[in-house]
Amino acid sequence: MSNTPIKKNIISAGQKYVPISNGSKVHFHFQTWKLGNERILLDDSREIGKREPMVLIIGHKFKLEVWESIVKMMAVGEIASFHVKKELVYSYPFVSKTLRELGSEHRNRHTCTMTLQTEGIGFSDLDNLINKPCDLEFIIELLKIESSNEYEKELWQYSGQERLNLVPKLKERGNILYGQKLYDEAEDVYCQAIGICEQFMNRERKCDEEWITLNKMKLPVLLNYAQCKLVKGDYYAVIEHCNTILEYEQDNEKALYRRAKAHVGAWNPDSAKDDFQRLKFINPSLSSIVDKELENLRNMRKQKEEQDKKALEKLFIKEKETQQYTTINRKPKFFFYNVTKLHLFIGKTLIAEAAKPAPDPLVRKRKQEEDGTQNKKQKEGENKSQEERLKDAVTPYWDMPYEDQLKVKEHEIKNLLMKFDNDVWKIHKEKRGEIESNRKIYNGLSFELKPIEKSPITEGYRNKCEFTVGIDDETEQPTVGFRLGSYATGTVAVAPVSSLNHISEKMKKAVLVFQDFVRQSNMAPFSPADYSGYWRYLTVRESKSSGDLMLIIAMYQQDLTTEKMEELKKQLIEHFGTEESVACNIKSVYIELITKRRAGEDGSKPFHLTGSTHIIDTILGRQFRISPQAFFQTNTAGANILYQSAIDMSQVKSDTTVVDICCGTGTIGLCFAKHCDKVLGLELVAEAVMDAKANAELNGIKNCEFFTGKAESILPSVLARVTGNDVIAIVDPPRAGLHMRAVTQLRNTKKVKRLVYISCSPASVIKNLVDLSRPSSKTLWGAPFVPVRAIPVDMFPYTRHVELAVLFEREKTNEQDDEEPVPEDIIGDNEMKEVDSTNGEIMEDIVLRKNDDIQI
Repeated sequence: MSNTPIKKNIISAGQKYVPISNGSKVHFHFQTWKLGNERILLDDSREIGKREPMVLIIGHKFKLEVWESIVKMMAVGEIASFHVKKELVYSYPFVSKTLRELGSEHRNRHTCTMTLQTEGIGFSDLDNLINKPCDLEFIIELLKIESSNEYEKELWQYSGQERLNLVPKLKERGNILYGQKLYDEAEDVYCQAIGICEQFMNRERKCDEEWITLNKMKLPVLLNYAQCKLVKGDYYAVIEHCNTILEYEQDNEKALYRRAKAHVGAWNPDSAKDDFQRLKFINPSLSSIVDKELENLRNMRKQKEEQDKKALEKLFIKEKETQQYTTINRKPKFFFYNVTKLHLFIGKTLIAEAAKPAPDPLVRKRKQEEDGTQNKKQKEGENKSQEERLKDAVTPYWDMPYEDQLKVKEHEIKNLLMKFDNDVWKIHKEKRGEIESNRKIYNGLSFELKPIEKSPITEGYRNKCEFTVGIDDETEQPTVGFRLGSYATGTVAVAPVSSLNHISEKMKKAVLVFQDFVRQSNMAPFSPADYSGYWRYLTVRESKSSGDLMLIIAMYQQDLTTEKMEELKKQLIEHFGTEESVACNIKSVYIELITKRRAGEDGSKPFHLTGSTHIIDTILGRQFRISPQAFFQTNTAGANILYQSAIDMSQVKSDTTVVDICCGTGTIGLCFAKHCDKVLGLELVAEAVMDAKANAELNGIKNCEFFTGKAESILPSVLARVTGNDVIAIVDPPRAGLHMRAVTQLRNTKKVKRLVYISCSPASVIKNLVDLSRPSSKTLWGAPFVPVRAIPVDMFPYTRHVELAVLFEREKTNEQDDEEPVPEDIIGDNEMKEVDSTNGEIMEDIVLRKNDDIQI
């Protein structure tokens, strides 16, 4: 046998040779014979898979490259055999496996190397060929050759830019199909366009211009795709896609309209009503269309009620023997209506008594007052002035010297940490001796507790307050202030805030400016007792560095028409342009229309009315942009102490990577940035991430990246980006603490050597602290963290609250730091770009433009 790797033998001559180049499409049938002691047929294209000719696109890196060489030797119509050396056909078993499974309902799973060695690929003859490679003979019948411009390419055949250029064409084709009412076909075309966009988006980082361009290209196609789903009645898919669009662009009118229509179809009438009303608010010119939809919705409600009524009637039959009414299955049933006398059933009157609800707190309190059954605390409160009751409710330490407040808080923190320390002692039997030894050094604790850090400012320290709009129980006037107690205790009265010492004078004046408007408006404050009224609360944010104020007015639209709302907005803009408002330094005003929040949907968001869209404050020399819903420590001066303490205790170095978990607007991470190599921030709220990026740009900081998503979902992917060996995690979670999955990821990532846990509610996060310290287990297989130092910082003078920062260090073990197993949900570096948020991966926010396709 010759050493030639491919030996050809013509069986039947062909017609003519056609030049073959990259992009040419070649059609041929083939047989594959295994050569050796005997000649065995492996495959015949007429018998396997779809029983169709093989199609090969030249130059597209087909796994069996030898076939490209073979067909280039042939003329169209020719049949020839090719003896091929085994070195050129090692990949054939895998090609054959794929071809055999084409057209089969059952497809074997992907085969990894370990499985291949133990189980094979599912076909015994191919497994034998893998284990004992040999020469193969291919009998090829060349049927047809098409040049690249003679056939319509499939998507995968296009180059990158060619595919992007296809998107507007596919969108246009989809629109034509939609106009012809070919909704399935239109949906498929839109889906192809969306797939192209997402494929390229996955290669870009979301903050890059290219990603933004791709996302802008995708959004209008997704909106049209949702329209196809709406026409076909796939309402929940429409809601999901429109939620995605509205997550990025809350004022997208078409997405709102289509989601509202989908809610009607899925019969979520309250959600539909909310979307229609929001659409009216955003674009008053659509009022006539929306009013018609709302009228249709009301009529549908009535029809549904009538249908339910008739269905209820049919549940009852008359039993002649007993003259009683029972259900069809003869088991008595009771139906409760919100009326005392139900309509006639088969000539008989049924009486339905209303079920008694849980007693309303306000009603209960009034009854207690009438009966004289208040508890001791309630009676004591009645003997105090309104001012004293307000101070007791809002600033319970108002009459305690500040040094005494610090002693109380320090004592409470020590007791709390001793409970944590005892929990650690219980679960670490082998370390009890060490813990007890350390307790002798650290005054009863196994780690150091630093003295409490004072707040640099104790008067007017708050930079954010949420004031309730209600009725003053003394003047009986609408008042903007604080409640004298919670509604759960039966308290709805609101008292003015002039006597409170934790609010600045500037903020108090701004409250009075808005209070004047409320009183002049002749619109009642919202009442939690009967859900009537309009004004709910006023949030005031203050920059302690510039003195600028931001106001967010929250209200219920109730029965106000779009025209009245527009007039009200104009009045508010005019009111906050007066000299009195300017004197208060009110630089930004927002309004928020409160709607009922439902699962899977975002709550109501503020709309900008006038002035700047944000204010600027400073921490540790860094400037921070504060938007209406952004998290920012409420004591700016105290935040300087807290963040500097975290930096000092963390022992951060120039080659350290800092992972800032629950980063908010990036305040902690950006303060760390100049001390470390890189900062990676994680945050659930997309608007906060946008602020964090803007803050990094504002301060000229280049070594920070921020990602949106739940910490427990995206933490593995973010940690996968870390290249250095010195990693510090900074954790500043919401009041309830970290999700257990996030704690697990931190424990199991050996690169994280130190961890600083910051909490505004230390009692709520004890479980997190204990879980970080637990002995290694099947779930928490990483070495535990050991508490080293704790620092309480008083961020809230005159209240019971205190901030706590705890430094943990990874317990040193004798084991070498082997390469860590990669968690299943981590994606590869080359794919670490943008992943659908519904799969729990990285999702960053971006503002998208409106589109002008399929009209409402």
